[in-house]
Amino acid sequence: MDVVLDEASVKAQIRIFLERYYAEQRDPDEVKLGDLDSFTLIQLLLHIEDAFDIVVLEELHNFRGGGFDEFSAFVVQMGTRKPVHTP
Repeated sequence: MDVVLDEASVKAQIRIFLERYYAEQRDPDEVKLGDLDSFTLIQLLLHIEDAFDIVVLEELHNFRGGGFDEFSAFVVQMGTRKPVHTP
């Protein structure tokens, strides 16, 4: 089954990551993108890359900030421009 790369799917993967990362320490709905340290942000991006079989990390320097909505849009934009991982 193919996974659709759209903002809603990316946001769903962000939520999955946050739920696992914070477990019972924090409500994922209260976490803002700016709360993540650089290591956690990279972990999140790698999680998204794996979920959608895309490559985005190399373009992270082009992200101009914002919240998870802007981050999701960025991932979709970059993910559709980059080739998928090859075996």
